[in-house]
Amino acid sequence: MEPSLYMLLAIDSTFSDRSASALIMEPSLKRRRLEEAKRDLAFGQHYAGLRDAGAQLEQLCERLACMEDELAGSLQSCTEPDAKQKFKQLRSRMEATIREELSRLCGLACEPAEVAEKLGCCVLQATTTRGRDVICHNQDYNLQNHIDMVSDKVRVSAFQSSIYRSAKGKRVLDVGTGAFCLLARMALAAGAARVDAVEINEWVCGHAEKLLRREATMKNQENEEGLQLDADLSLTAKLLPEVPPLAQPGAQVCEDTSGVSPDNSGKPCCTISVIRGNLPSSRLCLYSGSLQKSPLSGPYELVVHELLGHVASSEGVVETLKTLQRPDFCAKDCTFIPCAAGTLFAPTSKLELASSLERVLHCFFNAGTRIEAQTKYHARCFDATKLLARPRFFEYLTFSAVSTPDAGRRRVVFITDMSGEFDGLHFHLHVQLDESTEIDTLATRTTWSTTYVKLLERGVWLPEGFCMVSWHDWNWRQQFACPIKWPIWPNDGILVGIIYDKYGSLHRAKCDAFGLLLTYWVGTPLLEYLTKGQSFSTSLKDECLDIVSFIVPLAAVATDIGKIMTTEMLQKLASGVFTKECLKVCAFRMGLFAGLLSRVRGKEELLDQRASDVRKKGATVRIADDEEIPDEWYGEGDPRVEVTPTKVAIGVNSWTLRVSVRMLAAGRA
Repeated sequence: MEPSLYMLLAIDSTFSDRSASALIMEPSLKRRRLEEAKRDLAFGQHYAGLRDAGAQLEQLCERLACMEDELAGSLQSCTEPDAKQKFKQLRSRMEATIREELSRLCGLACEPAEVAEKLGCCVLQATTTRGRDVICHNQDYNLQNHIDMVSDKVRVSAFQSSIYRSAKGKRVLDVGTGAFCLLARMALAAGAARVDAVEINEWVCGHAEKLLRREATMKNQENEEGLQLDADLSLTAKLLPEVPPLAQPGAQVCEDTSGVSPDNSGKPCCTISVIRGNLPSSRLCLYSGSLQKSPLSGPYELVVHELLGHVASSEGVVETLKTLQRPDFCAKDCTFIPCAAGTLFAPTSKLELASSLERVLHCFFNAGTRIEAQTKYHARCFDATKLLARPRFFEYLTFSAVSTPDAGRRRVVFITDMSGEFDGLHFHLHVQLDESTEIDTLATRTTWSTTYVKLLERGVWLPEGFCMVSWHDWNWRQQFACPIKWPIWPNDGILVGIIYDKYGSLHRAKCDAFGLLLTYWVGTPLLEYLTKGQSFSTSLKDECLDIVSFIVPLAAVATDIGKIMTTEMLQKLASGVFTKECLKVCAFRMGLFAGLLSRVRGKEELLDQRASDVRKKGATVRIADDEEIPDEWYGEGDPRVEVTPTKVAIGVNSWTLRVSVRMLAAGRA
C-alpha cells in the first residue's frame, strides 16, 4: 500500500462597461472555441435523448467489459512491454468506440468530457499517487490550464468581488500571474496604484507579455490591423468574457519602454501604464522568474495569488508565500487574497457508478469498468451524500506575514453521521478569499477537481456514531515524491479505549493504526475457517496477505484478558505455520478476529450480523484518549466525540474496536 494514496459561491456577474477582452487567441484555438459554442446550443437540444438511451448504453457497457476481459486473458503470457502496448491499444479502442456511440446517440459529434459536464455525471480519472514537486508542476502547465482558470465563472467572480473591495489606491503584487495576468488586470480595473505581476514559467510569461504589448500598442489604432484586432477582441470577449481589458473606455493604455529589460536583468520585461484622465494613473509591471529572484519594489499593501491545486498545498503556496515574510516585501497591514485555504477530507461509503452512462464515461477516462482500490482519482461532480461524516480539515493554510511551521503532525476526529460501507476518502478544496467570499469545490462546480482515494477492495460496514481518528504528518518544504513504503515504529499510533461488551463486562483494548484493515481482511477468512471449516489459505485473498506483511512491524496488541500478540506471532500467522488449535488461541488472545470469544457459547454467535441486529446487540466504546484537539482542526465542534459511546460491530455481533486511520501527507498531492 503506497502511503501517498492518502494524499484532492457562485456570484454570476460581469465587468460593467466592457468593450473588449484582452485575450488574443491563435486562429486554430479561436475556431475550436467557436465550434464549442455552437455545439453547446445543439447539445442542449439532444442530451435528453442520451439520458433515455439506457438500453443502448447498457449494451455498450457489456461490449466494453468484453474488451477488458479479452485483454486480461491475453496478458497472462505477455512480457511487460507487450502488456503496456496492449493496454494502450485497448484504451484507443475503447475511446474510439465510446466517441462513436455517444455521437450516434446524441445525433451530433460530441466529446465524452463534454457529455459529462453538460449532464453533471460523476467522473473519476485515475492519476498518479506519487505526486510531483513544485517545479515540475509549474513547468507542466499549458495554455489550456490557464484557459480553464479564466473560464471558471465561480473562481473569477469570487476573486473579482474580493479584489474590487480591496485594491483601490494600493500597491499590489500578483504572484503567479499566469498567461493572461487575470488577477493583475482585476487590480488595475479596481483602481490599484501599481501592480507588479510575477510568473516563474518562462513560456507562460512570454504569452502574457505578448498579450500586454499587442493590446497596448494596437488597440484602437486607425488602421486595418488595429480594426482587425478590435474585431478579434470583441469576438473573444463573447467566448471568454471573464478576462478584463487593461482599461475601461475613455482611458489610455501605453507601454513604457524606458525601464524594460528583455533579459530581465534587474528590470521588468514589460511595463504598461493606464491613464484615466483626471483620475490617478496606474501601472502594471510584468516580471519573469521566481518570487525570490525578481527585482520587486515593495512594500506591498495587497498580495493576490491563485497558487492552489486540487489539494491546497500541492502547488507550493506555503513555501512561495513564505518569501513575502520580509519587511521590504509586505507592509505591516498587508492584505492577502485569498486570506486562507484548506483541504477538507472525510471517509466515504462504497462508491458505485450509478448509471450506465457513468460507467461508459469511466471506461473512457480509465480504460476499465471498475473503480480500482488503492488508486487516487480526480473527481468531477462527486456525490456528497457518499460522505459518512462531516468533512474536517486535512490542512489549513493562513496566508499572512505570520510564520508558518515547516512540518508537524495533526489529529482529526470523525464521527459517522450514518451507517455505510467505508472504503475510501474524499478530499476537496476550500478557499477563503476574504471575510465575505469563499469557494467550496464540493458544494460548487468549478474547474478545480476534487480528489477521491479508494482504499479498500471490500468495504467495511460502519454504524452511525462510529469514531475514527486520523493522524497525518506534513512537511511543506519536502520537494520529492513519497516513498513506496514507510515504517511503523514500535508502539506508534497505539490508542487505548474502554470497551463494554453486550454482557456488561468491562475490558481494556489496544489497536494499532491498521487494526481495522487487519480485522476485516484477515478476520473474516479466519472466522470462516473456525466456524465453517473452510481453508484459511483459500479464503485469504491476495490483499489480505499484502496488508498482513505491511503491518508486521507493529509492537503488540493487548486483549481483554491481558494477553499479548507479538510481532513474531503475526509473522507466523502471515506465513501460515499455525495449526488449527493454535489459531483458535491466537483469535482468543487478540480479541481482533473473533470478538470477545470468552463470552461466545456457540458457532452461531460468530456469524455476521445484519445491521438491525447490530443496533440491538452491538458493543459500545467510550473514548479514553484525553489528548487535546486544536479548535482549528476540529471544525465547528462535535460534542459526541467525548460524551457519546460509539457502537462498533464489524463481522460479529459483539465486535468492539477503536479505530485509528493513520495518514501520511508529507509529500505533494
